[in-house]
Parts: sequence; structure tokens; C-alpha cells
Amino acid sequence: MTRNTAVWFWACLFGITALWGCGNLTAEPVGSDTANELSYQTALSECGGFWVEQYAPPPGDTDDTAEYCGAERLLWTYDPSSGALEITHTRVELNCCGVHSIDFSFADGVYLIAERDEPEVDRCTCVCVFDFGLTVQGMPQEIIAVELERTVTDAPDASGPVWSGELDLTQGNGEIIVDGTPMGYPCLP
Repeated sequence: MTRNTAVWFWACLFGITALWGCGNLTAEPVGSDTANELSYQTALSECGGFWVEQYAPPPGDTDDTAEYCGAERLLWTYDPSSGALEITHTRVELNCCGVHSIDFSFADGVYLIAERDEPEVDRCTCVCVFDFGLTVQGMPQEIIAVELERTVTDAPDASGPVWSGELDLTQGNGEIIVDGTPMGYPCLP
């Protein structure tokens, strides 16, 4: 069981509050003329991320906390037997009071992951870390171009491209450091 799958399993088992969304996307695989029907699910953590919800260390144990807070990461796993691609964007720093969403689309040979943050009513005076999860079914086992972007509706300076590059799904899994700057508060208590 992958770490992402374990997170989602335990979140459901213990009733952790996570917002789920579903969608369908008709897309052509990169380098192919045959259209595939891709379906996807999204998962959004509460403040503290999936890691804190399920993997909080015992009091005084900061090794796992330090690893999570050590870098903003894009973690991915691919299952060739099912064509399932799981992507988790960890340690995303946003205002604590916001409505978050994630969407997935395909255009011009690029798979786009679009994260969105907008105020519920008003913003708080605190910052939290969040995790965004995406599971896509029906992905071809090949090298794909991916762009990750974020829109913060009330902060244009915080909006824009986050990461772009390729994922070689033939490798099965990977980790991309989006921001390697270690974070203290709000990630560490």
C-alpha cells in the first residue's frame, strides 16, 4: 500500500474531515490519437496536512515532523496494472481561513493540476500548511508533461505557476522538491 493510499484509507476509517471531489476528463494521451476517458478524485487536508491527521509522532518525537516540514514536495505513485496515478502536493502554505479546491485538465499535451484558495468570508490572521491530493484513473504508462499552478483569489502575488516538468510513469513513483526551504511555524508547533 502506498503512503498516499494509506493516508486516504486511514482518513476514511477514522472519519477525518476531508473534502472529496470527482470529475471526468476526456483527454488524448500524450503522443497518441486515441482518446481516453480519464476519471479523477481529489482530496484536501485540514490545516496541518494529511501527515498530521494520520502520522503525527508521539509527543517529543520530531523526526517525522522535521521531514514533512523540511520541504514542499510533489509525491507521486503510478500503478501500471490499473493505470492509477496518485499525486500529493504536501506542505502548501496558505491562510488558515479559506476554501480550497483542486482541478485536473489536459490541453496541448500537458496535464494541468490547478489548486485554488479563496476566502470563505474573511481571512484569518494565521497561516497553515495544507496537502492537496489527486488520483487519476486511466493514465498511460509513459512520460507525461505536468504543470502545477495555484490561484489565490484575493492575493494575485501568491498566484501563478508552482512547478512544471515531466513525470516518467514507467519509474513507478517519485518525489519532486517544489521548495526545499525548511519551514518552522506554521508547520512545526
